Amino acid sequence: PAGIDRIARDVLGLRMGPFELMDLTGLDVTAAVIDSIWRGFRYSDRLRASYLTPNRVAAGLYGRKSGHGFYSYAPDAAPPEEEPVTGDADRPVQIAGDGPEADALRRTLTQAGANLSPSDQAIVLVPTWGTTVAAAVFADGLPTRRTLGIDPLSLDTPRRVLAATPASDPDVVRDARAVLTRSGATVTVARDTAGSVAQRLLSSIVSVAASIAERSIATPDDIDTAVTAGLGYPHGPLAWGELVGGRRLLTLQEALHRTTGDPRYR
Repeated sequence: PAGIDRIARDVLGLRMGPFELMDLTGLDVTAAVIDSIWRGFRYSDRLRASYLTPNRVAAGLYGRKSGHGFYSYAPDAAPPEEEPVTGDADRPVQIAGDGPEADALRRTLTQAGANLSPSDQAIVLVPTWGTTVAAAVFADGLPTRRTLGIDPLSLDTPRRVLAATPASDPDVVRDARAVLTRSGATVTVARDTAGSVAQRLLSSIVSVAASIAERSIATPDDIDTAVTAGLGYPHGPLAWGELVGGRRLLTLQEALHRTTGDPRYR
C-alpha cells in the first residue's frame, strides 16, 4: 500500500494515494460504496469490487476512525520508511529498445551523468507499456538476471518506478536504484506485472470516466470539472486521456486485457 500511494502521489500527481484516501474516508464507507456501484451497474467486470476492503471491515480495520486500516494510526506509529539506497551509482547501464520512451530514458540518464556503456556487467533497462518485463526479455533476448523494466510515466516525475522479475539479480536491482537516484529522484521497485502501478491506475481513471460519458450521465467537461474540483486531480480524467493520447491508452488497455486475461480491462 505505501509503495502504491507513493507512486500515485509522485508519478500521477494525486493529492493522496488510494489507500490513504480509503483510510481517511473509512473502509466501512468505502466498501459499501464500491459494492453499491458494482451492483448498480449489474456487476460489470470493470467495476468488480476488491476482496481487500470487506476483509478489513470484517476485522474492524476501518482506517483512521478505528486507529488502523491499511496503515496504523496509533500514537506511536511511524510512517512507512523508504528503503535506503546502497548500490553502485557508477555501474554501467544499457537502454534496450528504440522509440521515444527509450530516447527519453537515455536523455534522463545522460543528464544525470550515468555511465551509458553496454557491457556484460551493465544494467539493462527497458521501458514497458502495458506489458511485462519478462515478455520483453523473451522477445528481445535480453539478459534475464540483468534486465529491469522502467515505467515511462515516471521519467519526468520525482519518482522513478522500476520493475523486477523473479529472476532479477538483487545486486542489479540495488545498483539500478542507485543509478536512477543520481538525478535526485526517489526510486520505487515493484514486482513485474502487465503495465506498471501508475499505468493501471491511469487506465482505470480514464476508462471509468469514459464509461460515465458513454452513458450520458455527465458531459466530458463536467466529468473533468467534478474530478479536479472534488478530488484535486492534476487533470480531469478525459483531458488526461487526451494528454496521453487515445491511441496510446487503447494500446495500454488492450495489452492489460491480453496479458492478464482480466475482463476488468475489457
